[in-house]
Amino acid sequence: MSSSTESERQQADALGDAILQHAKELAAQQQAEMKQMLYRIHQESGYHLQLQEQQTIAQAQEAAQQQVVREVQAAQMAMRADLDRLCWQLVDDVLHKLEARLQDSVQDEKNYLLLLFDLLKQAADCIEQEQLVAKVTALDYARLQQQTDNWQDIVTKLGIVQQVELKTLSQQQEKTAIGGILVCSIDERICVDNTFHGQLERNKERLRQIILARLLPADESPGIAFTELSFNG
Repeated sequence: MSSSTESERQQADALGDAILQHAKELAAQQQAEMKQMLYRIHQESGYHLQLQEQQTIAQAQEAAQQQVVREVQAAQMAMRADLDRLCWQLVDDVLHKLEARLQDSVQDEKNYLLLLFDLLKQAADCIEQEQLVAKVTALDYARLQQQTDNWQDIVTKLGIVQQVELKTLSQQQEKTAIGGILVCSIDERICVDNTFHGQLERNKERLRQIILARLLPADESPGIAFTELSFNG
């Protein structure tokens, strides 16, 4: 073999070794870069997983808190509804007892007739007519007839300037009247219902507020005692 051929082979081997060495270096470098990339990916993945976990926990806590708030609000609304029903039931009970007390007051003839005269005077002052009709229950009619032979004398003594005819209520009216007096013009186009039933109906909302104020002393709104409630309209 010639010396030139041997030299070329040596150069070729050297070149091959150089290329192989370069390839190994590149492979090692690539491997190092791959490891570094994998490390960064792992780190970033861990961070994102941790962040996602924290967000998930926070969302779960918020959802749980919202659920608790909803449950508390629902319980408060249910309690408020129960309290409202109880309050109105108590109000109705007190109104029924008030009706019973008014019925009892009718039996106290002396004081009741004084109240009846006051109700008549108040109603007559509200109607600008020369002639009026006053209607009472059959029991009150008999009582008033026993007071005097001349009904108009009582009317005059009360300071009423009109002529007032005394009559009894209709059977239907008497069923609900309890007591008191209904005063109308002759044509009955103008009436002042001063029966106890009429007074209760006119003052129902006011009475309910008074009763609620007494039932709920924590309410800062001022209440009015039953004895303070005037039946003069």
